[in-house]
Amino acid sequence: MAVLQRECGGTFVTNRPSTLKHFRALYPDVQTQRRYRYFKWMGGHKLLSEADVIFTGAGYNEYLPQFSAKKFMLFHGTLGGINDALVRRFTHFDHMFLIGPRMEQQIARYNHKYNIPYTVTGFLPFALYPENTEETKHEILRKLGLDHSKKTIVYTPSKASFGTWLYAAEDIAQQTPLDFNLILRPHPNQALSGSKQDKTSFKRVSNILKNRPNGIIDLSICSLPELECIADLMITDANSPSEESMFYDCAQLFSDAHLSSKKAFIERFNEWDMHPEDTEGYMQLFDCGPKFHEEGYRDWGKAIHTAIETKGDYADARSQCFRYIFGERDRLASKRVAERIGDLLQE
Repeated sequence: MAVLQRECGGTFVTNRPSTLKHFRALYPDVQTQRRYRYFKWMGGHKLLSEADVIFTGAGYNEYLPQFSAKKFMLFHGTLGGINDALVRRFTHFDHMFLIGPRMEQQIARYNHKYNIPYTVTGFLPFALYPENTEETKHEILRKLGLDHSKKTIVYTPSKASFGTWLYAAEDIAQQTPLDFNLILRPHPNQALSGSKQDKTSFKRVSNILKNRPNGIIDLSICSLPELECIADLMITDANSPSEESMFYDCAQLFSDAHLSSKKAFIERFNEWDMHPEDTEGYMQLFDCGPKFHEEGYRDWGKAIHTAIETKGDYADARSQCFRYIFGERDRLASKRVAERIGDLLQE
């Protein structure tokens, strides 16, 4: 949202104080306003009532229809699992801005029922991705207190219901060789409002990292694009950060435990009644690097070295996967969205 605000103006509205604090820290130059759930005559709700255009990255089906403004859907994640029920939840939008070919393919399967107007404009967050230069990397690593002479491993699991933090984080912290920087980035939902089990795990991982140099849990020092910029290897749950980091053609290693295995994804997508071709398309992501459990690894150090050393073997798969998800590799999506908005407001 911040990059589009810089193009079009406007105010970022949320009812979550923690989100507001995090957003202001990352994007101090854009306007923000808190929405108070029970005070509709003030704050964010009043702004929404007076707005001409509302952008959102979620459906808010029970909340947004009350406003007279034009409503535009912006996808801030890569959203690889789209079915008929999800498209139906977008019917109150006047226009959708899609991130690339995969999303268009999936939505088009069902949109003949709903006729929701859309434009494929690209992935907005890429406008915030730093230039991949040595100077930039050194500055980000300095900010994190890490060693710029070492390669950097970044672990970004999914949220608790699907993710692998409880199944892999402690082993990754213990077994990653000391000749690497190690950054663990838990899912914000799990980190900020996780269960007692989550909090206990975070404490144990923190204690492990205290005893190893160049290891850190980072939730707020750097943005996710900054972490993806400095990563020599992404360890992920086959999630959005994995797909997004291929903007930098980053090497991949999949922590395919719990509900993040290839088999679990297929079963989940079948339960969601996704089209088989779309499920098969999502599985391309698993072709972009080694899979820890499926390939029988028992030690993360071995898997990490292998994933980095064999990066070139997966180059074609990463390139093909990126084009399928995002299309063009550029930072111009916000400009395309702004231009299209201008056209829509004149219609």
